[in-house]
Amino acid sequence: MMEKNLSQEMLTISQFSRLTGVGRKLLIYYDNSGLFSPAMKTESGYRYYSYRQIHSLFVILVLKELGLSLKEIRRYMEQYSPQDEIEFLKKQERDISLKIRQFQSTRDMLRSRLKRAEEAVEGTCRGVTLTYEKETLLFQSDPLNHMLKKEISFEIWDRFEEKCREAGISNGYADGYIVDRTSLLAGETERADYVVFYVESPEFANGVIPEGYYVTAFVRGDFEENCTKPAYRRIRKYIREHGLEIAGCAYEERLLDEVSVKDPDSQLLRIRVQVK
Repeated sequence: MMEKNLSQEMLTISQFSRLTGVGRKLLIYYDNSGLFSPAMKTESGYRYYSYRQIHSLFVILVLKELGLSLKEIRRYMEQYSPQDEIEFLKKQERDISLKIRQFQSTRDMLRSRLKRAEEAVEGTCRGVTLTYEKETLLFQSDPLNHMLKKEISFEIWDRFEEKCREAGISNGYADGYIVDRTSLLAGETERADYVVFYVESPEFANGVIPEGYYVTAFVRGDFEENCTKPAYRRIRKYIREHGLEIAGCAYEERLLDEVSVKDPDSQLLRIRVQVK
C-alpha cells in the first residue's frame, strides 16, 4: 500500500529518466556512488524521485559538462552555500569566457586560412593587377624599425607570440610583413616594419590595411629577398607605366604555407602596394 501511495506522489526511476533525459544506468551509478540518490527507496528496492530533485540533478550535469570530476562535484554539493555558489559560478563564468574566446579565435583563424586558400586556388593570383581593396584587418607586432627580415631574432618572434597569447589569438593565421613607404621608395624591401597576422574579426585586430587602390603581385616561395625582389620590380614597373604613385605601405602575405603545399618553393605570397 505504501509503494502504491509513493508511486502516485513521486516519480519512478523510469519516469525521472524520461523527464530529465538521464539514463537509468547513470542514475543508478550516481546513487551507488553517493553523488545523487533518490528521495526514497522502498524495502523492495524501488527508487522514487521527487520533482524538486530535478534542479539538483541538472546542477550535477552542468558541473560535469564543465569538466569537474565526480569527487569535485560531490564536494561542491556537500558544501553548498549561497556564498560558495557565488564564488564557484564567478570562476566558472571566467573559465567559460576564456574558452569561448579561444574557440572564437580558432574559428577566426580557420576563416582566414579558408579565405586565402580559396583566393590562391581560384586563380586570382595571376600577373600584376590594380584593384580597389576594402579594409583588411591585421594583428601586428611591435615596431621593427626597418629591420632586415633575415635578422628578425627568435626573441622578437617570441615576443610576438606572447602578444598573440595575451590577446587570445590562435596560431595558424596567414602571416606576413609590412614594409613602410620610406623603405619602398628607397628600394629596401628586404626590410620590415611589422610582423603581422591576417585576422578576420575586429575583436582580434589591432591594425588594418587601409581601404584604397593597390597594385598586387604574386610570387612563389618564401619571404626571402630572392623571391620577393622580382615581384617588387614588377610592381614598380606597373606603377611607372600606368602613371601611379606609391601612396602607402607594402603588405606581404602568405596565401599558401607549408601546411597547404609540401614543397617550400611552391608556397604562394601576395604583395600589395598602396597607390594613388
